[in-house]
Amino acid sequence: MGSSIEHNPPTHEEICNLVASNISVTLKNFNYLVKSHIRELRKAKTPEKFMEIKTKIIALFVQRMPIQLDQDCYFCIQTYNHCSRCSYKKANGCCHKTRSSHGRIYKRQIDLINTIQKEFPIKKKSLL
Repeated sequence: MGSSIEHNPPTHEEICNLVASNISVTLKNFNYLVKSHIRELRKAKTPEKFMEIKTKIIALFVQRMPIQLDQDCYFCIQTYNHCSRCSYKKANGCCHKTRSSHGRIYKRQIDLINTIQKEFPIKKKSLL
């Protein structure tokens, strides 16, 4: 017989520390990636290559925004991802849904990444 074990929700302090740690790890990984691209940027042989690398760096800034639900959302951590218990959901909609506040922010993040990758690189014609 399967019995459901109820866990006490993490304390405010535990959630804050976990999210801060997750963001710190993301920042360290981000820093490593950006430094790697900066080394490439310094060695770029053409304006096109320079802009290609710079575009990657700009997209990384947007991609690494701390809005990952499983790692950075106070309420997902607090409720162990049980939306039925979530106070954020009551005011803003289930964050996993595209119509929620978080869903709209996430969609705009993806749209911005796509726009950067599509529009930012310079075309050879513009260099003439």
